[in-house]
Amino acid sequence: MTNRIAAIDGGMSYHLNALNDPEWSHHISKRIYLPELGEADLGETDILIVTCRSRADLLEQRRDQLASFLARGGWIIACGETHPERWLDDIRYVPKDLNYWWWLDPEGDLGLRLNAPDHPLAQAIPFDDMLWHHHGLFMPPDGAVSIVEHKNGGSVLYDYHLPGGGQTTVMSLDPFFHHGSFFMPAASRFLRGFIPWLANTRLSLKEPSESLNEHFQ
Repeated sequence: MTNRIAAIDGGMSYHLNALNDPEWSHHISKRIYLPELGEADLGETDILIVTCRSRADLLEQRRDQLASFLARGGWIIACGETHPERWLDDIRYVPKDLNYWWWLDPEGDLGLRLNAPDHPLAQAIPFDDMLWHHHGLFMPPDGAVSIVEHKNGGSVLYDYHLPGGGQTTVMSLDPFFHHGSFFMPAASRFLRGFIPWLANTRLSLKEPSESLNEHFQ
């Protein structure tokens, strides 16, 4: 049985293009127009994807609803430029200037490093498919697994099993935006691995796991 995935649709062209892609649209059982999130029933949803550039002001209005979803064991994916520090607890975000054209330099280095190669997500998506650019850094809470880190500190992709149940995967990568805007091939490859992994990963991974957290600390 595959996981029941809902995705936030912000109504922009890149949201529509990315969510309608036939490569993975069949994995998404429900699309929720962001202004209507308050009326949405998340009772039959295992995973909620908050797609890139979804408006933080509207998500902030639904903060209690999202907290309740996590409290019952839900899993929230917070993608880049959604500013989850405004609508989720325990999020520390640090803006960072970035040279978006680093890849034009044969010796260019984005500064990102794979920190947890044994994490199931890192095994589902090649590290090269996580490299295009990022939008700032996060300081993960204690117990979180930082999957991709900047060499000078801070995470661009981390996974956190909340002490009271539920799970968040937080990233400053923006794959839905770039795939839906038809540029940045690595972002498309990221989604090609990420969404099927979400659909088929064991839901038991959502439960707090002492052994998993110990392994990555």
